[in-house]
Amino acid sequence: MPIVATLYRIHRIFCAFFMSSTTWIVPSIRPAAPFVMAYRLHFSSAAAETLRFSASADERYALYLDGERVGQGPERGDGENWFFERYELAVAAGAHTLVALVWTLGPEASPLAQMSVRHGFWLDGGSASSALSTATGEWQCMRVGGLLFRENFTRVPSFYAVGVDLQIDGAAFPWGVRSGTGEGWEPAARVVEPPKRYRITGELEEMHALREAILPPMFQQTLHLGRTRHVETLEPGTDTLLQAVQSARHDAAAGAAWDAMLAGNGAVVIPAGAEVRVIVDLDNYYSAYPILTTMGGAGSIVTLTWEESLYHTARMQRPPDKGNRSEVEGKFFYGISDRFLPDGGAGREFETLWWRAGRYVQFHIVTGREALTISDFRLRETHYPITVRSSFSAADDRFAPLHKLGIRTLEMCAHETYMDCPFYEQLMYVGDTRLEILTHFTLDTDSRLPRKAVELFDRSRDGFGLTASRYPSHVRQLIPTFCLWWVQAVHDFSRWRDDAPFVRERLAGVRTVLECALAHRVRSGLLGLMPGWNFVDWVKGWTTGIPPMGADGTHCAINWQLVLALDAAAELELEFGDAELAARYTRLAGEQTALILQHYWDAEAGVFRDDTDGKYLSQHSQCLAAISGRLPLSHMDALRRTLPALVEEGKAWPVSIYYSHYYLEALRALGLGAQWLAKLEDWFELNNLGFRTTPECGVESRSDCHAWGAHPVYHSYSTLLGIRPGKAGFAEVEIRPLPCALAQLSGKMVHPLGMIEVTLDRSRAGRLAATVTLPPGLAGKFSYGESTVELRPGVTTSLDLPEPGTGASESAGAQTPGEPASASRITDATRVPSTALPSGV
Repeated sequence: MPIVATLYRIHRIFCAFFMSSTTWIVPSIRPAAPFVMAYRLHFSSAAAETLRFSASADERYALYLDGERVGQGPERGDGENWFFERYELAVAAGAHTLVALVWTLGPEASPLAQMSVRHGFWLDGGSASSALSTATGEWQCMRVGGLLFRENFTRVPSFYAVGVDLQIDGAAFPWGVRSGTGEGWEPAARVVEPPKRYRITGELEEMHALREAILPPMFQQTLHLGRTRHVETLEPGTDTLLQAVQSARHDAAAGAAWDAMLAGNGAVVIPAGAEVRVIVDLDNYYSAYPILTTMGGAGSIVTLTWEESLYHTARMQRPPDKGNRSEVEGKFFYGISDRFLPDGGAGREFETLWWRAGRYVQFHIVTGREALTISDFRLRETHYPITVRSSFSAADDRFAPLHKLGIRTLEMCAHETYMDCPFYEQLMYVGDTRLEILTHFTLDTDSRLPRKAVELFDRSRDGFGLTASRYPSHVRQLIPTFCLWWVQAVHDFSRWRDDAPFVRERLAGVRTVLECALAHRVRSGLLGLMPGWNFVDWVKGWTTGIPPMGADGTHCAINWQLVLALDAAAELELEFGDAELAARYTRLAGEQTALILQHYWDAEAGVFRDDTDGKYLSQHSQCLAAISGRLPLSHMDALRRTLPALVEEGKAWPVSIYYSHYYLEALRALGLGAQWLAKLEDWFELNNLGFRTTPECGVESRSDCHAWGAHPVYHSYSTLLGIRPGKAGFAEVEIRPLPCALAQLSGKMVHPLGMIEVTLDRSRAGRLAATVTLPPGLAGKFSYGESTVELRPGVTTSLDLPEPGTGASESAGAQTPGEPASASRITDATRVPSTALPSGV
């Protein structure tokens, strides 16, 4: 094929010179992963100026100007969405050095969420700073020595996907590398990438499809914090995994010295030939880069281990036995470790390439022939910059710590993507992410991270049209139920934020997901098993979260999920797409509902059976049925009686902490305020058990920080205060508070146009006094029981309404009769947003 080959070469040359190709730099001989390369550029400025350039790398980079860290990246994406950051850096006249540390760990050593095309560094200075560009600048490179990536430091009791541990050998590490000094630098080689993803002959090109970063820089701050909970001198060779914390061995005097050092006031000296361990309680959950500064101590080994909480057992078991998260006595410590080997020099700063997470940090220090001085230990905290603009208060003072837990969890699970958990996986799963987005929407107007999440899942779709269950991830996983939750997430975005072009771009993905699901209906018309992991919930008694099914391989909850997705898609099409498709989806949702009623409804028991054989029963099927907005009133009345009692009587599998979002939504749809508040006891107890964040599955959890458990924050605004979008784009607001026993509630929820303020007072028997203030430009309505009042933009409205069931609707301003709470129609209020599914295995 010489002619084709010649055409291809011509095409590459044409792209390189005429179509904005990108030039990356690499070492002349590429090492086998994992490895870290340093790239440097010496340059001079004739006068003070501002450097403007863009930069990216594969896999990741840290950028230094004259030895000071000035940036990092790239924002996490995939090959077709390889992000770059823009920089504006002020420099004085004179000589300067830019250094980029770039690491490529490879698929075996990198975090599962880290994608890669091939190693390289790219910088474009444009016309103004062209001398800085990797295409023209005199860049040099050097492999960074002294770094070892290995797995055997870390021991955790479950699936772990954050990559291997790091060892830094101070004797081999080039300490001046961040300033661009030292020996061993050589000219970097260049690789030109074409601007098109496909070759002229249609083959897929190996390249980075560069795209400007969507997100702002991560929030970062340097902190001195923590207090010692245990300090002890160990016998040489002690395996700390097998030695419980015992207060009788605690060295209080040494603990005081460590506390002073942790606060930034002094140093700690570990004598030669010693072995000690120190357990530090950060007293909150953090995601942070640890920075350890040492002096002396040649031959020492410092193992730094992070953990969320300590364990009652030395042997790892499932479920883990942790108990009260604030207690350390009699417990064992094992977690994620990195290892630092001081070389004896002064002012040696050891820092990990990637951040760690948890509440507790353990130092296990073994010194050699030389004493080791710990001069400083600090954390560079990092997470997505969530600005909490909303506020909520209730007569029950337990809500304040609940919100503190939930907001901290959301912060710790929000970085360059949302994450299921910061400790074990750091993966963005559709199910988790949907709940995180909803919670985020109630707190802040910033929609950049939600937008990125929804879009990346769209771009993750495979040849069948199904979204990946988690993305980015270099190991593809398919959970078909998550594909349906993604449809709901698109619908959520369309309601909470006003961005019609973005939503329209998602419609093709929504359609393909639904068509793939519809293609897996069995002979009866019910949705059967789809390819992949048919996960529903983490329930004891279910195998890996997959519920038992009947002989036909169908499940009631999954079929209800299809109905929810079809109805969500119908609204999307009606508002942003094709009215004919909207009618089709509505018809299909109705047909699917009829089949569900025919095959799963147990009229005598007043419940939906999980399987067509009638053997199994769970809360899950009842929850999705209740929030579907498609049940006859008689069925809603039946569920109002049966749903809360199912688990109390031991008749049904209960929902988990994550699926309890659906449970709370179902109770809202059924008007069961007392039972709704009772469910929050699961969260109120967390504060008493020492939690600083919400866990994955309750007290017996693998992960202590899972943001799908933060949804009570969302519900405080959207259910208790009742603030939800009334139209697409949040063009109107519908406020429908849940009738309950809380005497006073008040809150301010952020809206793109301003604050929505709601105050509720039930101190008078049988009456609700409400005050609502809307921002200018936003109209809406307030519904309570059988009363509905129109709300005007920029106006404060005071209402005096009867509690449901206490009497007829009374006039309160321009009030019109509303629909009974038990009515069955499809609105945003009745077909409430569903949550996220679990992450992890």
